[in-house]
Formats: sequence, structure tokens, C-alpha cells
Amino acid sequence: MHQQLETGLDFSDKELSWAVHETDPHFPCYHLRTREDAVNDPCGAIWWGGEYHLFYQWNARWVHAASSDLVHWRHFPPALVPTPGSCDEGGCWSGSAGEVDGRPVILYTGVDFPPPDQPREWRQIVCMATGSDDLVNWTKFPGNPVIGDPPPDLHVTGFRDPCFWKDGDTWCMLIGGGISDQGATAFLYRSTDFRSWEYVHPFGSDSPDVTNKYWECPDFFALGDRHVLLTSKMSPQLWNGSTDSCRTLMSTFYSVGTYSNQQFHVESHGNTDAGGHFYAAKTLLDGKGRRLLWGWVWEARRTEVWREAGWSGAISLPRVLTLGHNGALRYDPPEELQALRDEHWEFEDITLQEADPAPLDALAGDCLELVAEFKPAGADQCGLTLRRSKDGSEQTRLVWRASEATLTVDRSQSSLDPEPFKFPRSGRVELAADENLRLHVFLDRSVLEVFVNGQLCLTSRIYPTRDDSLGVAVFAKGGRALLQRLDAWSLLKALPVGDPGDA
Repeated sequence: MHQQLETGLDFSDKELSWAVHETDPHFPCYHLRTREDAVNDPCGAIWWGGEYHLFYQWNARWVHAASSDLVHWRHFPPALVPTPGSCDEGGCWSGSAGEVDGRPVILYTGVDFPPPDQPREWRQIVCMATGSDDLVNWTKFPGNPVIGDPPPDLHVTGFRDPCFWKDGDTWCMLIGGGISDQGATAFLYRSTDFRSWEYVHPFGSDSPDVTNKYWECPDFFALGDRHVLLTSKMSPQLWNGSTDSCRTLMSTFYSVGTYSNQQFHVESHGNTDAGGHFYAAKTLLDGKGRRLLWGWVWEARRTEVWREAGWSGAISLPRVLTLGHNGALRYDPPEELQALRDEHWEFEDITLQEADPAPLDALAGDCLELVAEFKPAGADQCGLTLRRSKDGSEQTRLVWRASEATLTVDRSQSSLDPEPFKFPRSGRVELAADENLRLHVFLDRSVLEVFVNGQLCLTSRIYPTRDDSLGVAVFAKGGRALLQRLDAWSLLKALPVGDPGDA
């Protein structure tokens, strides 16, 4: 929300139809988003009435989409819009959705602008709304805000994005933020009636990334015999050393630990996605007992570029969360995504030697799913090349480096356009002595999501310019490797039905 308020979201001169996916080569074909304007945080997710309901940010509003299969989504009119002259006049920003006493409820961040005669800054406040049984119509609580100010006697650096759960007979709420000179934290509140809230204490402050100024978009839930705290944070990154191209790297981190007596004790921690383009993650528990995770896939191009395009951002594919034996989170794509599969290619037992990348004949496309299994053998590097032009001038490489135990998304040649950000992003993967490298890749034009052995996800953005940048190749360096098997599918389009802009 901090960055959104600073940059603004003015697309008033752009009117796009769903035909944008035919005319814009970077517009995703099966990732959830609106047809125009900027989308960001998946600010609420709930399993309700046998369907998945996902709320996400769109122009300071809560967009509402629902799906029965995690693939085909339909949009409803926005669930929340700012009310002029009210305490959320400055926007209905991120929060959470859930069930309270059998009713659907949203807690969200309102931005309260001061009256002209009051010399104060705008405030971040917590507001509530209740929904109809079909989740289409939402009524704001007449007593909003339910929390109007941060805890007294604390100099906070942020105060936004509530999430909530029930602990016995007590409702608990976390609000992301930070304390000056102490670092990032979440503020724990409790209530017996879900309307009057009492501040308890900072929560999760023994997590390793508290040196950040503040946390955004906390989420807290049980997973197996442990609890998980998700927090999102931003940190500056310079691009090409130019201060006017300073870009913000944003990531969602997790802490796993034990929870009792409204205290959380961290045992392990990590990054939910090492690709640098996954933020503000939100989860739900579905009817199958799975904990599913979504995030905001933000752009790798400057604000003026995506404003000119008329659209920005997407919602990631869902990920099934489980706990690994070492206490780390594990990630897998849900089986429902297989419904997108169309034409199939398969390759087996290809020996890779140190040479130019070996093209996989006939396999090409900009909307693909690939499952590749490598036996690195003696090679120091091996991996996949995607969106490769025939002459190799454009390509994006997924590079496994055995000596470092890392998987890197190398975007240095991803586009002949000098404009997009192309810095590499890497994450560690610990392979057992006899374990193969397994890459599960979803390519959706400019959106790239990579699952690595269930241990690591990397979400990235790429913007090829050439019409022939569709090829797929495999490679090895510093020795031989074996591509044991690769399955690939072209993926069908799955554009949402309806658009909030039509409401």
C-alpha cells in the first residue's frame, strides 16, 4: 500500500477489451487479472460455498473473482470501493477475508484523509465489512473504523493489512508495521466480539528480517503441527547504478514455529519465492484440506511503460503448501492446473555436453508447462533455455550451478529492449546425493513461474521483442549432464469471465 499511494494508479486514458491478449504479446493468457489497469495484492482468499473466492487490489478497490477449479475464474462487481467523505475515502486497501460466526467478513485497511480544517496527516485504519451469502454484496460496518490508531506510546513506521483467526473463544488480529528504532513487526490485537479490539504485544519480532522498516500483508495459519507467519517487505535495489531508475525489490518471507498463549516462537524461516516478483502472499484452507498460496506478480518495467500499456501485474498461480522434514515450506502446483494442458511433447535420455544450447525440435511457444528432470552428473551447470530466438539473441536461461547448489533465472538476454529490468535472481536447493534436479515451469508470455524440487519457487517477468523468441533448448557446461526426461504442454487460454470495470 505504501508504494501504491506514492505512485498513484491513473489509467484514465486507457480503455482495453479482452482482445488485449491478442494485440499485446506480454499480456498473460491464463493468469488471473483484470483486462486493464493495475492489479496487485491478493488481499483476501476464502473457501466458501464449495468455491474458491479470491479478492485482490485494483485501483484502491477489492476485486472479487471466484472459481470452482482454480483455472476458470469469473469476476463480480468490486466488493469494496472507497466511500467519499468517509474514513476509507483514500482507498480500500489490503486485508483479509474469513468466516466469523457463520458470516463472511472482511477486515481491510482504510486510508482516512483529514478534513480541510484539521492539520494532520492521513491515517491508516482498520475497517470491517460483512458479506451476503453469495459474497457478491458487502456492507461496511457503521462503526468503522474498528481500530483507528496504532498502539499508544509507540512510534510506528507502518500500520496496515490486517489478518485474523480464532484462538479458542478469542479472536486475534495481526496488523503489519514496525516500530521506530526496533524494526519490523506485526501488532497483535484480541477481541471477544470482533468489534472492540485490545492491543496485546508485538508478534513475530524474533523473525530474522525485523531489521526492515516495516512488514506488510501478514498472514498466520496452522500447517501440520506448526504455525506459519507470512510477512512481506520491500528493500531498495539500484538498476544500472542510476538513482532515477531505483527499483524496489519485494518479497514475502515465512517463519515456521510453535504457537501457544498468543505467543509465536520461530524455529525456521525462508523466502517464499526467490524470483523477486512475488509479493503480498495470501492463503486459504480449501475443502480438500490444502493450504493454497497466491501472490502478486509485479512488473519488471518502469511505471511509465506499463501505464502506457494500460495494464500492470497479475495474480500468481496457486501453490500447495506443505512442511518439509527440515521445517521449511514446500511448494507444488495443484493438480487442477493440468486442465490447461493441450498439445504434448516428450523427450528422454538426451546427453548434454559443453556446447551451444541444444534446441528441442518442434517444442516452441509462449504459453507452456514444462517438467524437466536432469541428472547433473559431472556438469557444473545445466538447465533450460526459454523464449529463445533462432539466432539466440533473445533467451531466458534457468541455470543450475552444482558447486553453489543454486537455480538462477538469468534474464540478461531476455529482451533486446533495454528498458525491462534484467537482473538475475537465484535460490538455493539442497539435492541429496542421488537426487535429480526437477524443474516444473509455467510460462505465460511475460510471466514465468518455476518450481524446483518442491523446495524453491522463482517468479519472474520477461519481455521478448522478436516474433521467433519461442524456442526451448537444454544445455550443460563444465562437464556432461543427462536430460533424463522432459514433458511439455502448450497451455490453453483461460481468461476470466467478466471484468470489474463493467460493473
